[in-house]
Amino acid sequence: MKKEYRKQQFQCPAPKPTDNKDAALLLRQIRRYPNMSLREFRRFSKEEVAEPFIIENPDFDDSIWKPESFLEECGDIPIRIDDYIEFCEETDSCHCVKHKVLKDSNAWAGMAHVDVNKFNIETLGDMLRLQQTEEGKMLYLHDAPLSHYCPPKVPHLSIPKYFPRNYDILTWNEEESNKTWVEKGVQWPSIFISRKGTGSGLHCDSRMTRFYTKMLSGKKLWRLIGPSEYWRVGPNPDMSIPETYPHKFHADIISPSFDEFPDLDGALVYEAVLKPGDVLFAPSAWGHQVVNVVDAVMTSLNFYDSETLAAAKKYALHADDDSVGNDAWKAYFMPLDDPVYEADIPLDDYVRNQHLGNAAVPERIMDWIDLFPEEVKEFTHTDGDNALIGAVRYNFYKLAEYILTYIEDFDVNAKSRKEGATAMDFATQNDYHRITHLLKQVGAKTTLELWEEEQQTASQQAQQ
Repeated sequence: MKKEYRKQQFQCPAPKPTDNKDAALLLRQIRRYPNMSLREFRRFSKEEVAEPFIIENPDFDDSIWKPESFLEECGDIPIRIDDYIEFCEETDSCHCVKHKVLKDSNAWAGMAHVDVNKFNIETLGDMLRLQQTEEGKMLYLHDAPLSHYCPPKVPHLSIPKYFPRNYDILTWNEEESNKTWVEKGVQWPSIFISRKGTGSGLHCDSRMTRFYTKMLSGKKLWRLIGPSEYWRVGPNPDMSIPETYPHKFHADIISPSFDEFPDLDGALVYEAVLKPGDVLFAPSAWGHQVVNVVDAVMTSLNFYDSETLAAAKKYALHADDDSVGNDAWKAYFMPLDDPVYEADIPLDDYVRNQHLGNAAVPERIMDWIDLFPEEVKEFTHTDGDNALIGAVRYNFYKLAEYILTYIEDFDVNAKSRKEGATAMDFATQNDYHRITHLLKQVGAKTTLELWEEEQQTASQQAQQ
């Protein structure tokens, strides 16, 4: 019954007849800021007031980001990415070549994978050359990992300084995720290479993330619509996640049909044509649709920042996929202070700073430790962890170091109530090498080592 109700929540309203020939969208131009300060960004991006805006970069050099540059540098790169996406064979998603499909399709963003064998596409160069023909002009390298498809360009890709924190990857193993992001190429930051006239359907990005997109070359028309206007655009119930929001919509807000969707009349839609160097910020759960005005290349990154923690927690708790909830929940246990950058962030620095092991301890936590050392020693989380175990469990190296440095006589071998495990158990089981070394310096031990010590002591006492 509950599932039935949820599905009904997002049913498209029945079309009502309209003879209003003056029907139109209420188009609002997205605001542009040529030199936005970090303070301005924080003010305009607060969740309760956030709306899309554009940060301009008039000095941006787009010469290395044109499609022909990709063809020259990376044309021989295999189109398939089987080496790092698990189970992609089952869904025929071992590549990022897509095309727009019928609006009634359930495909995310209205984009479906192309049969690359049918088109004889084996390399990126094959796809780019085919794009220039009548047969292949609809092909779209869509949401593709740059570090797979063109590794030489990775050093030239930086993260805008306004987006220093991504809670979504805080709990990843540091060594593995550095390798994955920079060498193997996890999905984000992703690139999109597309021909003039192609585009996507109206959709929302998943998991309540925010995103930014940066035009690298060409021009792209963007239209966005806020959550309060969902009812106008035919949300698709089959693409909705319970307790969150729909991901796909039946309506088209670039070429609207007011006969099919009469409620589109008067819908507030934000619009902009992005040019090279423009960075578009989109708040959580904003629907968006694009069309490429000319051949275009862009990059995009989805993220959770401090403004979206509440929404992220709610999503993680209510998502049907328990693995998503469990992994995501760990990352949001504590709002962190954001690192401050004066310029855009090199990709490897960005990845390195997304680990709790490298994150600065928030000032409010340091103040609490300094003012109430006894309370820190006696602190117990609801799951039975003391402060040190909590820091180690989440690989928060600097917090563990701070506790061990400034709290005297801390019981480094205390056990968690739930698992009966010590801080050293969590460090060794998760291969947190830096924290393991830190704990060894203060005499921390695993439960097995403690048991062996007890047995040895008991044996010695028996012999006496």
